[in-house]
Amino acid sequence: MRLQPTGHSQRKICCAGQPAAETRRWAILDHHVIMMRAMFYGLNAEVKTRDNYSIPHLISACHFARALKEVEQRHSGWGEHWNLALANASAVQMLVIASLESYINEVFVDAHSHFPTVSEPLVRKLSEAFDRKAILEKYELALLLRDCSIFDRADEVITDIQLILSLRNSLVHFKPEWTGSEKRHKELSKNLRGKFSLSPFVPSTSSVFPRGWASYSCCKWSINAAISFLEQFERRSKLPSTMDAFKNKLVI
Repeated sequence: MRLQPTGHSQRKICCAGQPAAETRRWAILDHHVIMMRAMFYGLNAEVKTRDNYSIPHLISACHFARALKEVEQRHSGWGEHWNLALANASAVQMLVIASLESYINEVFVDAHSHFPTVSEPLVRKLSEAFDRKAILEKYELALLLRDCSIFDRADEVITDIQLILSLRNSLVHFKPEWTGSEKRHKELSKNLRGKFSLSPFVPSTSSVFPRGWASYSCCKWSINAAISFLEQFERRSKLPSTMDAFKNKLVI
């Protein structure tokens, strides 16, 4: 039995009665060929597939970022186009975090190959216990289970991810504040200031949150931070790279 990556999905190939080495060799073949060979040799073969969403979410984020770039190039000032700009910008922030969540879930689903020195029941229990933990804690659990060093929380890539999480959470759990008496909005704006250019559709003196952040520049920053974060995780964990194969699709 072997998991064979195929784009954004994976196939599980099981050939009853076939030596493990031969099954692994067959795993690189198209599943139709596998089925035909299994029938020829009188074996019972089963091909299962599963979808992974970490990379598709990032690719989708890039799509919405490019769409926002076009809106900014076509329009100026305040107008109906703001609604489209906000929609695209919001989609990017949601998808970036969804990608990071999906990625670490995929790592734990393949516990047998990613954590070979730890029993699967223990990994499953730990994964369940950490299910509602902060996303960085899930990644650090994976690093510890692979006997690797955890993140430096002062690293700019890590602090950027924490800021993106704060932005996304502030959008999902949005709490209105009157101008002149902002608290949460003011604090988030202070933390995000200087990370990207504000939306060209708001005055240059605007606060970053709740409107200024909705820019192509912010989207580009978020996506690049997510890519850098995942690449750093792959280097630290010494897991096979997922990002390298899809770099040409992550066009912002």
